[in-house]
Amino acid sequence: MRGTIAIALGLLVAGCTENAREKGPPATGGTLVVATTQDPGTLFPPYILTLSAKQITEQLYDYLADVGTNFDARDEKSYRAELAKGWKPLVERKPAPPDADDWKDVKDKKGLIER
Repeated sequence: MRGTIAIALGLLVAGCTENAREKGPPATGGTLVVATTQDPGTLFPPYILTLSAKQITEQLYDYLADVGTNFDARDEKSYRAELAKGWKPLVERKPAPPDADDWKDVKDKKGLIER
């Protein structure tokens, strides 16, 4: 019994250690084999329609930026830079115009827009 536990513990410890790999530049070229449950279709990120394609492309492509730790895609200041060194915000919040309170309760404002 103790021998079985010792062997199991030894295998567990051996399985949880890191392999010592040779240091050097990463290998390039070769063939990537991916097992999926369905045909992913295209792997071109803008045209991805399936979950399997999304899972594969996340392994193949780097992001320009990634959503930060607060997972709020609206807060660009919390994004983590990946390939991009920086970016300008897409939308800057501007202060409300001085007469904003006058228009707050007006119904059907869209028809009053002057062009």
